[in-house]
Amino acid sequence: MTQIGINLIPFKSYQGIEVFAENVLGRIFLLAPHIQFTIFATQSLPKSLLIEGKNVNRVITSSRFSKPLYSAFYQHVWLPVLCKIRKIDILFAPSPTAPFFYRNKVVTLHDCAYDRFPEARSLLARIYVWLMYRGAKYFAKHIVTVSQFS
Repeated sequence: MTQIGINLIPFKSYQGIEVFAENVLGRIFLLAPHIQFTIFATQSLPKSLLIEGKNVNRVITSSRFSKPLYSAFYQHVWLPVLCKIRKIDILFAPSPTAPFFYRNKVVTLHDCAYDRFPEARSLLARIYVWLMYRGAKYFAKHIVTVSQFS
């Protein structure tokens, strides 16, 4: 059986990207009952993203991994290890945040506002987002985009 991991670690509130993830995941789980899904998330995941399904497992970690530094460590170091242990065939990231060097991933890029409006983020945040986009460009199997601004 195919195993698909879903990286919901960055999700802490309910905004545009979370709405996108909720809509996509709700449909995928129903349309692909022959695929086993594993959701990777923290305890601060919005409740609307805790979608039920016979083919859905969850790996929920401590809310301390919601903090930026811990979250980055968890996603870029520990998540690839978990994917290997759980024999995940492909990791789907409904946001640009995915393990940088992990190659078996599909990443969603929503827009390039980080580049167009750099003053909206701190320098460290801009560098991190820039790295995530490069990680998607050079290491992802596929990139999904939902915006003409991408």
